[in-house]
Amino acid sequence: MTATKPEVELYDLKKDPMEFLNLADSKKHQKIKQLLFNELSVNMVAFEKNMIVERAETILKAKESSLNYYRKLIKKYNPTFDENTSNEDLLKAWEMKLLNSTNYEN
Repeated sequence: MTATKPEVELYDLKKDPMEFLNLADSKKHQKIKQLLFNELSVNMVAFEKNMIVERAETILKAKESSLNYYRKLIKKYNPTFDENTSNEDLLKAWEMKLLNSTNYEN
């Protein structure tokens, strides 16, 4: 696994359903990559043509609402957590909760 996410990802989901081998830089796969980018470009033009631009105030309100929801949800999950809790700590807590709730006896 790389430290950062690659700019472009391309996977053969039939041969590699877990997406381990990124084919984006493979010479063999450049044609399909270009076809996909062309299709994306066409779709983006149509999307942007029909897009309704939100006002800055609306975007800010939505972000604040999402953060407040996240704060409430994370406190409900673990009262010691807040919006600055690391992903690693969240994952550890989730893992412990899962392990503690799993019944290993038949």
